[in-house]
Amino acid sequence: MKLRLSLASVLAALSFASPLAAQSNQTLPAGFDSVQGGAATSFPFNQLTAHKWQWHYANSNFAQSGPIRITEVYVRAVSVTQTVTAFDFPDLTVTLAAATTGYMTTQHDPVFANNLAPGAQVVRSGPWTGGPVTTPGGATSATWIPLGITTPFDFDPTSGADFIVQLEKCTSVATFGGSIDGRSSGAGLNGGNRYGDINSCSSASSTFSNNEYVPIVRIDWIPATAQFGNFCTAATTTNSCAPTIASTGAASASHATPFQLTVSSVEGQRSGLVFYGVNNTGFAPPPWGSGFLCVKPPLQRTGLQFSGGTIGACDGVLTLDWNAFHSAAIGQLGAPLSAGQTIYAQAWFQDPPNMKATATSDALLFTLAP
Repeated sequence: MKLRLSLASVLAALSFASPLAAQSNQTLPAGFDSVQGGAATSFPFNQLTAHKWQWHYANSNFAQSGPIRITEVYVRAVSVTQTVTAFDFPDLTVTLAAATTGYMTTQHDPVFANNLAPGAQVVRSGPWTGGPVTTPGGATSATWIPLGITTPFDFDPTSGADFIVQLEKCTSVATFGGSIDGRSSGAGLNGGNRYGDINSCSSASSTFSNNEYVPIVRIDWIPATAQFGNFCTAATTTNSCAPTIASTGAASASHATPFQLTVSSVEGQRSGLVFYGVNNTGFAPPPWGSGFLCVKPPLQRTGLQFSGGTIGACDGVLTLDWNAFHSAAIGQLGAPLSAGQTIYAQAWFQDPPNMKATATSDALLFTLAP
């Protein structure tokens, strides 16, 4: 049975992370995971005007020994005491790329396109909303805010190339209400610079730059050879549950052995289900329930199930042997499966006290073995 785009027919909640592809993270510039950079900027998320930016990070920030797959990019407030107010940017496009130039002002080209190596990837586009975002007391780093990447990007630090995050913010309804965090240092020591236009999101060239200042971002990544990876953003539920996805076993076209998807931190005593798609190319997740629809239609849903646990707690769990489900069904989306095919899975579950009555997990991509 194909899944239709209505909240009544689209149910489920899960999150996956394979032990074969443990997710890692780091900041750019490196070394600011648990400490603030302390250099503030209102650009671009506390400005109503259209902006275009290239945040250019030196290759020396990376210590990986091979290609990586970047699955999310985050920003944060400049201070642990700052609340990021509810924000609404109807049109935000983010492009990730290896750089053809160096990050310093004497190396970076004023023409935006000339800095992007072949293979530059639009990783998210469309509306970006969220907030308010606060930081728990006692924390030494402000809460990271995901940009909502929908298409992972492969980057090879061993190539020697720098890394660029390009942002095109074309419209703004409500801003952060404060600055984002950044780093400023001496010439050649900062590990990054920013170059932008503060009046247009479609400018071909930068008209504004800083010598040795760049916003601090966090990236989530897995080895590029890994066959599993999380992407997109999970909803926060009525009781502040954050559905966490995990997988065990091997996803395979032959369904040879179990491939178990497990969703923990689900609202207790709720109905839910897992659904999947087979092509996420160019998809910008729309808001859906209290989260996002992270998987591009057409969609296939699996059976409705019950989370168990306790009402009002985050101890509900949803499970699915994806190999068994697909082998037992006739005419399912994607059939016949083939080795190397990529599947995109997400979940939905009921959350009646929530204003929108439903919640979604983040999403998982996995590539089928023979």
